[in-house]
Amino acid sequence: YNAALPIALVLPMGLHAINRILMPCISELYAQGDIQSVKEAYRTAARWAFYGALPLFFAIILFSQRFITLLFGKEYLPATLPLLILACGSFLNVISGSFGETLIAIGRTKINMILSFSSLTFLIHKLSPCIKVVFTHR
Repeated sequence: YNAALPIALVLPMGLHAINRILMPCISELYAQGDIQSVKEAYRTAARWAFYGALPLFFAIILFSQRFITLLFGKEYLPATLPLLILACGSFLNVISGSFGETLIAIGRTKINMILSFSSLTFLIHKLSPCIKVVFTHR
């Protein structure tokens, strides 16, 4: 896992950089009432993040064992499956774009909180069998 995580975290770096620039712009456009420009800025940023992460995602998927061996050595090859799982999750994060940050930028923090808690509840419910197995086999 310690070998897989740093590699997978490369994928959303472009999205994070875009968010740092995009959020003040969206806040300002929203405050001016220019909703159409907010939509255009969001679409453009999502497109940039997606196209920036797509080749990295494919490279990680296709060459995961090579990345792990090159960066950490052959003894870390068991981290290949966690890397693939984390890369898929990171890519899904990029695909979802700046949704949460945009909600915060336009002052809809309550909606963002509700969505976050709903997602957490859903994940806990779906992962509860796995959690039970982990804690009962100690």
